[in-house]
Amino acid sequence: MRKCRTGKRCSGSRGNLGGMLFGFLFKSPSITYGQAFSYIGVIVVLVSLIVLLTRFARAKAVDTPVTILEPLAQ
Repeated sequence: MRKCRTGKRCSGSRGNLGGMLFGFLFKSPSITYGQAFSYIGVIVVLVSLIVLLTRFARAKAVDTPVTILEPLAQ
């Protein structure tokens, strides 16, 4: 497993979750395929605008002191 930005382990399943949720739109008996594609298009445009308008701060490099470990005297 790879590590996420949070330092925790990620399995890469977040994209699968989105695909599954969009799949429910196509299985819904109350909307047509055209409506489902329209909803997906609107969601994609909204998320794109949110990402475009979000400002991310650059992380500053932090110098960490080097610790040299020496064996204990017996």
